[in-house]
Amino acid sequence: MDFTFRAFAEDGPGSHWQRHFKKHWPAYRRWFLRFGERKRPTYLESIQALKKHMPEMLPSYETMVDLAGGGDHAARFLSQYCPPPLFRGCSQSVYIQDEVVLVRNYDYSPYIFDGLVMRSKFDQRAVIAMLDCMSGALDGINSDGLAVSMSFGGREEFGEGFGIPMLLRYVLEYAGNVAEACELIKRVPVNGAYNVMLLDSDAKFETLAIGPGQAPLALGNKVSTNHQPGSSWPIY
Repeated sequence: MDFTFRAFAEDGPGSHWQRHFKKHWPAYRRWFLRFGERKRPTYLESIQALKKHMPEMLPSYETMVDLAGGGDHAARFLSQYCPPPLFRGCSQSVYIQDEVVLVRNYDYSPYIFDGLVMRSKFDQRAVIAMLDCMSGALDGINSDGLAVSMSFGGREEFGEGFGIPMLLRYVLEYAGNVAEACELIKRVPVNGAYNVMLLDSDAKFETLAIGPGQAPLALGNKVSTNHQPGSSWPIY
């Protein structure tokens, strides 16, 4: 089947972002509430977690909430705090020869993939990223030359923390190289197991295995797929 990728440019969330949010929100709302409203954190819990772990993201988050209409469900969803389980496939690899490249393969069903690219400058850095959950990113690169992507870690367990797209957006906005990115990642709890691949303009790279309730593990791998040390889910 054919699939159309779409791209738009706005320094901060604005009318273009709002238009795409309105298009995707009905499906995202069904996903966000699929296990019942009480299974999701309250708005107060969500905003407190964001203030504690990623306070720099508050201005852009609040703008998105306003553009989304200021509703309770949208505000909780856009914080990406303790969302429903998010299974993202994909393989990723760093290539360092004549050029420095991070390559990522999308193993997504076209029926659950937005295919939406945004060029933005929310704060200090320009970012080009593949949007996910409207406030986060699946992968991207910033104006300092830091590239980031992720793959699923192959664990069934989910816990308390942020969805991986929000963490990747945070890294792209506020880290300029691999070392800075690793420090930011250590500070932010995530709700599931994922492998985060990082590559910067100095050809430094790292792959971190992260998960709920565990410290990030530096793997040093140039390739990662949908498992990590200790994962035991047979289908991955």
